[in-house]
Amino acid sequence: MYYPKEQKEPSGCLQTLIITRVIFGILAVPLAIIGGVLFTIGMTFYLFTVSAPLALIPLGLGVVAVYGLARWERKRIEKEMRRDDDRY
Repeated sequence: MYYPKEQKEPSGCLQTLIITRVIFGILAVPLAIIGGVLFTIGMTFYLFTVSAPLALIPLGLGVVAVYGLARWERKRIEKEMRRDDDRY
């Protein structure tokens, strides 16, 4: 009896490119945050060698960034909680 072989899906790099793009899209923001933090730390150490008051600039920018992120997250959570309350 003859058993035909199942046709395999052609392999190509299109699926690999799609998967790579999706993974990079997921990891882009955390990698950018990590890179920004490392850059800020490096810049702070460099500015400490130049002048101590100059090192307050990246420290102040970091504090402002953390404060802005906390406010944004609080607004997002409050909006989400209001949406959940409307469901019931």
